Amino acid sequence: MPPTERPRRIGVAGYMGAGKSAFANLLCRKLGTRRVDADAEAKQFMESDESLKKNLARAFGPDVVAGSTINFTALGRIVFSSTVKMRTLNGLVHPPLVRKLRDLVVSSTGSYVLDAALIPLWNIEDWFDRCVWVKATSPLRLERVCAVTRLPKEIVRRRMLIQETLMAEPAGPRWKTVVNEGTFENLACSVAAVLD
Repeated sequence: MPPTERPRRIGVAGYMGAGKSAFANLLCRKLGTRRVDADAEAKQFMESDESLKKNLARAFGPDVVAGSTINFTALGRIVFSSTVKMRTLNGLVHPPLVRKLRDLVVSSTGSYVLDAALIPLWNIEDWFDRCVWVKATSPLRLERVCAVTRLPKEIVRRRMLIQETLMAEPAGPRWKTVVNEGTFENLACSVAAVLD
């Protein structure tokens, strides 16, 4: 990034299977900056916080913590079984995670792209110069998630529904919508429109 160009702070969100991480990576390449992956940060934070692990075991049963590590497969199976359980998980994890993400990105003096599905749920749009919502049709997202996870369609469908129940598609002047239903090249062409 040329020294005269001011830092750009962009948040990228979207439902599972929409392609937000692919778009965030494209933005990072274009800006020459780093991508902060909220999912990876969440897993690292959850694994390192002993108090949180105890709370997870209390809330969801001892099977979700195996020794000193979290069994994310078991945890996912439990919390994606109901909106209530997902809200319980969110209540335990999100407040300290959002504080950690804020320390990571808002204190940064350079450009960054935060790849975080839940930006609208967390109401953190004011962290960014621009927020991007990456979207695709439900059938296409279902197909993509099934291909990556190899989970049965019914399980993925239920997970998608829970995510959509917890968080509506955002609107407002900070948000730019990118439709990702074509090729990777089509998605790459959307980067310039977002940065304009």
